[in-house]
Parts: sequence; structure tokens; C-alpha cells
Amino acid sequence: ALQTMALAGWEAESMVAALPGVVNLAAAANENLAQMTMIVVDGMNAFGMAGTENAQKFADVLAKAATSSSTTVAQLGDALKACQGTAGNLGYSIEDVSTLLAAMANNGLKAAVSGTALNTLLTRLSGGIAAAEKLMNSMGVSMYYTSDAFGHTVGEAKPLIEFMSDLREGFKQFGDNAQEAQVAAYKLAGMRGMIFVRFTLNVRFDCALSVKMT
Repeated sequence: ALQTMALAGWEAESMVAALPGVVNLAAAANENLAQMTMIVVDGMNAFGMAGTENAQKFADVLAKAATSSSTTVAQLGDALKACQGTAGNLGYSIEDVSTLLAAMANNGLKAAVSGTALNTLLTRLSGGIAAAEKLMNSMGVSMYYTSDAFGHTVGEAKPLIEFMSDLREGFKQFGDNAQEAQVAAYKLAGMRGMIFVRFTLNVRFDCALSVKMT
């Protein structure tokens, strides 16, 4: 564990301070300590969670997500590995990403399958894919705030759960036309991301697992 932290550039004092949270996570999850350390260290870097106090928070979020859903910390780690770079760059929180991945696990989508699907969708929708951008505009959906109402900054990324809820609302324009909805899902997310769009349309996020820590 300490070697993994050292390779990530952590100072000795930071490693000692962060170690209890990682050890507790490994014990609670009944998983390998080195593997749990890698998940926490890589995840904290991806989500910009500097400071050893965040090691305990990150570990707590993963533990609560795993114990409150049908996934494991190791599977969450595999899912995060596939999507955390993109999610972190967009400013999304580990709480929201874990909430979504846990809800997906409860619907049979776990580990790299869920992480890859989420990453594909986020990459396509934030990367200037013309067909996806045109469709989003027609649905009145955006990943970013387009006004400064309620104190938001124009161009600031919406929280992940808010954006996914908006996306589901946008798909209501297709009504019961499953074929049009399928075509739209493909335009937005490509083949790999379609599974995520279909999931989005069938889960109420306000009723999904919440792993926000108090």
C-alpha cells in the first residue's frame, strides 16, 4: 500500500495519514490491500481530490456504494478505471459517479461494462460529435449550463445526475416510438454507449442509491 502511494508521489506523512482509510476499506470489502490502495490513489488523482483527508472520504463512498448495491468495491474499481479520467475532467464528483455506477450494477451492468458505457457516452457528448450535438440541441439538452441563473457559470458542466435526468426528459419526445429512440441512442452514444442510454431511460435517479457522505 505504501509503495503504491509513494509511486503516486505522495509524501511519507500523507501516506501514513491516508493508510487507515484504505486499510478499513480493504477489510470491509474483504479485498486485497494493494488493489484497494490502487483504486483509491488513482481515483483521488482522477477526481482532483487532493489532501489526505479525502482518502477516507473516497474510501467511505466506495464502501457505501458497494454495501448498498449488488456490486463490489473491486468491480467499482474496474468501472471507475474505465471512466474516471473523463468524469474527473468534466468536474463530476466521486459521489455522483458512484451513485450512477451502483444503480447500474443493480440493473445488471457492472465493472468495466458500466464504466466503458459511461465513458463512451461522456466522451462522445463532450467531444464535438456533430450528429450527437445536433440531436442534443433538438432535444433541448446540454451537458453545460447555458445561463447564469441561480448562480451558475455559463459553460460550467452540470452535475452528472442532473445531466442524466435532463437526458431522460429529452428522450420523452420520442414517446412510444422505440425505433426512433434506438436510433437517437446510437447517434448520441455509439454502439458501446447505447447500453448506458437505455439504462438512463429506465431508472429514476431520485430513487437510486445515494452515497453522498455527510
